[in-house]
Amino acid sequence: MYGIPYLLFMRLHQAAISARRRDRTWHYLLWSACAGVLAGAMLVFGFTLLMLFWRVGLWPLAVTVFAIMIAPVVASTLTRHVFVPLGWLRLSFYGGLASKPG
Repeated sequence: MYGIPYLLFMRLHQAAISARRRDRTWHYLLWSACAGVLAGAMLVFGFTLLMLFWRVGLWPLAVTVFAIMIAPVVASTLTRHVFVPLGWLRLSFYGGLASKPG
């Protein structure tokens, strides 16, 4: 039940990224904004669920929510802007695996 909105956000985000890659006109800006808004919605939903489970005392489930819902959204940005410039190859590899779409 909790995963259905997240899955909807994820599918729409992937569709926006695919459309952004396809269109290189003014649509690019529109699809980029749409992808950013959806990524933000996925993060807010994931953090809300994480905090809910953490407050209730289900911390193993909160860690799982972080690994499944939050890490894939943040991994691409961390990999591109932190791990690769610092030369951290192993973290770059795993960040790339975590941020793989689909």
